[in-house]
Amino acid sequence: MNDSLRMQRFLDEFLRTYEANAAANGEPGHERAAVRVVHAAYTALGRADLEAFTATLADDVVFECLGPPHSAIAGRWQGRDEVVQAVLRNFSKFADQCPELEHVVARGDSVLVVAEETGRYVPTGEAYDVWWLQAFVVKDGKIVRVRQSASGAGPWEAKADAGVHASDAPAR
Repeated sequence: MNDSLRMQRFLDEFLRTYEANAAANGEPGHERAAVRVVHAAYTALGRADLEAFTATLADDVVFECLGPPHSAIAGRWQGRDEVVQAVLRNFSKFADQCPELEHVVARGDSVLVVAEETGRYVPTGEAYDVWWLQAFVVKDGKIVRVRQSASGAGPWEAKADAGVHASDAPAR
């Protein structure tokens, strides 16, 4: 997990970015509440506070990282414990993460977060630069679903034909 000052900038921008868009679009309070749950999850991860992160998740939460089968973090996990383990495993593959927030949008129970991120892929030591989005569904104050997709220059993708993915891929 990332407890660096780089992550703090992302967290600081998160609510400001959303509130600026929400005010312009007249979004109702329940959407703001969903955004605050997602922000709390990011904040807990940024501080390496697993207890607080776990508290944001529903018991039957589903987490999907969409991507080609050889992607080091692609997979689908269900249930709070399985999702927490997947998130820990995925975060352990990255260092020096520097996400730059682009958008936070909410409609109903859904929150969409879009960012560009640079950092280092730990298994190879190579730098990466990706654009990602995470789509959250929040019900009764808990995250019930997360879908994540990314594209860009990721060394885990470039190494797929070389077999690096075989030992790197999470259990599915």
